[in-house]
Order: sequence, then structure tokens, then C-alpha cells
Amino acid sequence: MKIKVNTIYSIFFSIILLSQLYIPSFKFNIFLQIGVLLLFLVIPNNKIAVKTLLKLSPLLIIVLLGILIGFIYSNKIGVFIKDLFYFIKPVIGIILGYLFFKKTDNFKLFLKTIILTGLASALVHLIIVLFFTNFLSGSVSQLREFTKDNFLELFAIILLFFSEDYLETPLFSKKRKLQILIILFISAILYFSRTMFVAGILMVMAVKGYTVITARTVKLIALLLLSISLLYVYLFSVKLERNAVGFNGFLYKLKMAPGEIFISKINREDHRKLWDHWRAYEASRAITLMQENPMSFLVGTGLGSEINLKFYSPLGDGKKGLKYISEIHNGYIFVFYKTGLIGILFYLFFLIKLYRTSYFQNNYISNLISGIGLFYFFSSLIITGMFNKRDIVVLVLGGLLFFKSVENQLNERK
Repeated sequence: MKIKVNTIYSIFFSIILLSQLYIPSFKFNIFLQIGVLLLFLVIPNNKIAVKTLLKLSPLLIIVLLGILIGFIYSNKIGVFIKDLFYFIKPVIGIILGYLFFKKTDNFKLFLKTIILTGLASALVHLIIVLFFTNFLSGSVSQLREFTKDNFLELFAIILLFFSEDYLETPLFSKKRKLQILIILFISAILYFSRTMFVAGILMVMAVKGYTVITARTVKLIALLLLSISLLYVYLFSVKLERNAVGFNGFLYKLKMAPGEIFISKINREDHRKLWDHWRAYEASRAITLMQENPMSFLVGTGLGSEINLKFYSPLGDGKKGLKYISEIHNGYIFVFYKTGLIGILFYLFFLIKLYRTSYFQNNYISNLISGIGLFYFFSSLIITGMFNKRDIVVLVLGGLLFFKSVENQLNERK
């Protein structure tokens, strides 16, 4: 009976993950997660540990600060509510992941759930690529028309590839493991995602313990930085067209990545250059607006505040486009704009705490949590980090935090 109940919990968790990936409605997903969380809270003996709640306090402080400043400035109620759900989403996701796997209390089931759900997602992606895109054209933009990235598949690969070093018995037979890995790898490659590429490197380094600063890892990081420098020397030495197909199209996107984030002085009328530097433009507009109210640098502009783009961009569903936006790609500037220096410091504090987990105990679970901290350090630059409305990593993090708490309790008893 217990196995059947655990399987039901596992299926529900998979549904939430897949819903987050494939149902585009943010409202549907956030209300689904809130509804499931409320259901968990009425189940007897299903409480979250106080220590884990304390770990989430930096995120809760950011939410409360944003609410307070939003009320002070009387920001638009509709945008305020939307921002509130954006900022509370990572807290809900972490608690959900924690409570789901507290009910099962089975680390192997946790791993299998992530891996098999990632496999299902990979199969869906391959069907989309083969039958709903012009696969033979070799155009990266066409291959990515329906699917931008998928970190569930990335984590499935990491968990499947490295879990056997931690477990006493394997999750799958060698043949089945190889089959799943091949499908996941092919699907992951076909996303042509720069973010997945870098995140994959960070997670592998974290799991192997190479992100803990030692003399050895400093040399490894220096070698990695040198390799990246040489790569960009090559990229800027060859001519890559904006509309290049296949691997050259991916290289062009890789070449433009730094400028897209950091180069903001561009002509808005030149749409080709504007879209190549869109993330930087959004961020620069936010900082410019904050200069009009210096106090906002300390406490932000609050939930419900918007960023004036100074022109109607072809975003959203309207024919005219959007002139005012609430969410931007740069997660650091997003948090800074809404909650100021205080908010961004709490956000960085939370990410640093995640990263430092492997310093206290250098093992598989600790290294995975540490790797997620590094993942968010990176993804906050380009896809809003923890506050990305499609993010599924917080759910994985919640499960890992539960198993970490169990591990800590066992160590305390020894």
C-alpha cells in the first residue's frame, strides 16, 4: 500500500513539473501549485522543518519589502498582484518539493521521478522538433520556435549520470540507463540553448566538487576561463551571420550573448541591434527610471511598478505592442528595481547560502544544492533566475532540501 501511495505522489509531482513546462498560462500553474500546497497543509503530520523555513526567510523578506513599497507608492493593483505571484512563486515551489518528498521519504523515488519525467519531456520535445518544426531547414530559430530550453531534462541527465556513485544499488539496468541518456542528450542538444550549455557545465563541476574553492579547483576554473576566452577570440575572428543555420546559428547566438546582457547603448530604431541587446536595454531603462527617485535605489519601486520602454515593443498579444512592462530578463535588475539594494542583498545572501552547502558537507546532495545556487547566479543574468515564471528548478531544490534535512538529522544522532 505504501508503494502505491508513493507512486501517486510521484505522479502528481510529475504533473506539476510538466504543467509548468507545457501549459503557457502562468495563472493556471501558480493556482495549481497554491491549491496543491493548501491541500498538503491540511494533511496531518506534514509540516516543514523550522530550519528549512528559516532558510527561506531571505525570499520572504524580499516579498514583504516589495509589498510594503508597492503600497506606499500605490502601484497598479493588477500589476501588483501579478508581481506578488512572481515573487512568491519560488517559495511555493521549494515548499511543494519539500512536502512532496517528505511524504514519500524515498531518495531513489525522487531521482526516478525527476529522471522519468525528464525522459517524458524529452520524448515530447523530439516529437515537436520532428513533426511541428522545419527540422530539415537547419534553422536554429525554427527549431526553437516552440521550445526555448528545458532544465528538467538537464537535471535528469545530471541525476542519472552521477547518482550511482551515491546509491548502493543502481536506479536502472545499464542498458536502460544508456537508452534514457541517449534520448535525453539528443533532446538537450536540439534545444541549442546557451543557458542549458553553461548550466550543464556548472552542474557537472558542482556535482564533482570542483566548485568548492581549493588550489586544485582554482586551476580548473582558470583553465575553463581561458577556454572560454579562446572560444570568444575565435567567434569574433570569424564571420557569423545573424540568420545562419545549424551549428553556425548557435555560434552566432553564443557570440552575441555578452553584448545581449551588458551592451545597452543602442539605437532603438535599429531593431536588429535592439533585439540582439534586448536584455541590456530592459535593464538600462529600469536603472534610468530609478534615477528619478534616488530612494528607490535603497528600497526599490515596489511590486506593481512598471518599466517604460519609451516605445511600443512587439511583445504580448496586443497588435500595438507593449510600452510598459513589469518583468524583465535580468533577474538581478528585476529584484533591484522592485526592492532596491535591500532586496538584492537578501537575494544574493540566499544564493550564497545555497552555494556554500557543499563547504559544510561535500557529498552528492550537498553538491547538487550548491550547483543549483550557482545555476541561479548565472540564470539570474538572463532568464530572471528564481523568479522566472517557467522555472521548475525550485521544485527540485525543495526535494533536495528535504533529503538534506534528513541527512543532517542522521548526522546529529551519530
